[in-house]
Amino acid sequence: MAYKLIVSKEVHIDIDGIVNYIAVELGNPSAAASFLDDVDRSYRAVMDNPRMYGLTCCIICSMTSQTLR
Repeated sequence: MAYKLIVSKEVHIDIDGIVNYIAVELGNPSAAASFLDDVDRSYRAVMDNPRMYGLTCCIICSMTSQTLR
């Protein structure tokens, strides 16, 4: 059973920037397309298996790094 994946607007903006950089600045549109394929593949993997990455660690690491600054 596939779950719904919610991707923030900021993530879309970041990915667009990365793709643009690879395709235009580096002049490698095929690498940009490959990157998008990899992102799509990763999204599908998380949707099919939402527990493949733990959220707790990310939240703790984020909180810890903010506290240490």
